[in-house]
Amino acid sequence: MKDRPSKEQLPANSKSMEISVAVSKGAVSAIPLVGGAISEFIATAVGLPLSKRRDEWFEDLESRLRELEQQIGGFSLKTLGDNEQFVSAAAQATQAAMRTHQNEKIEALRNAVLNTAIENGGDSDRQSILISLIDRLTPAHLRLLEHLRHPSFTGSHPEFLSWTLDKLKDANKRWEDLPRWVRDHVPGSKDYSQQFIKLLFSDIYSAGLTDIHPDSRPKPQDLPGGKTTEIGDQFLDFITSPLNRRP
Repeated sequence: MKDRPSKEQLPANSKSMEISVAVSKGAVSAIPLVGGAISEFIATAVGLPLSKRRDEWFEDLESRLRELEQQIGGFSLKTLGDNEQFVSAAAQATQAAMRTHQNEKIEALRNAVLNTAIENGGDSDRQSILISLIDRLTPAHLRLLEHLRHPSFTGSHPEFLSWTLDKLKDANKRWEDLPRWVRDHVPGSKDYSQQFIKLLFSDIYSAGLTDIHPDSRPKPQDLPGGKTTEIGDQFLDFITSPLNRRP
């Protein structure tokens, strides 16, 4: 087993650090009107943290792939390098992971790579589209979509109460009922404005992940669950870890 990247901070005279800073400086120097002390600052403030983020991503990805190898008979890490579909998906997910600090998105990207490794996610075109959706959407989108599929989903909120249709007995209520439902039951959305919630629905609707239109007036039978589309279900499966999920 090859050595994993160390989490310890590199010494100031490390060759690796010199290379990282040099690359960062090169990128910054290409930006008009940026140079001198500003270039030095950007190289330190952005370049080194990105290098650390990259190392942690690959270290954790390797660990999970090895765990997958232990769980699934016939699956071997030695063959992954010859799997062009996996290599492309891993490269795309890695680029997306470097652009975010949000753990929920990073976890979704890791899971997408794991599912690609075991050929669980469809053909190359489908996988590329699904990974681009992870990159585009936010954790708020992901939580909302998961809840639309499984309304009893509680996340880290043990005090969560199941939705009751009593709150939507009047089929003529305005669209405001939907944001109220989201705030009451989707973890982390308590302070979301009506317009922000409408934007979340607009994004996942336009992506084809839900059939709830952002301008709809929901009827009682429309909520709370089963409102993800077929591609929405496939997307959620794709960002769910296959570890400990298979028989």
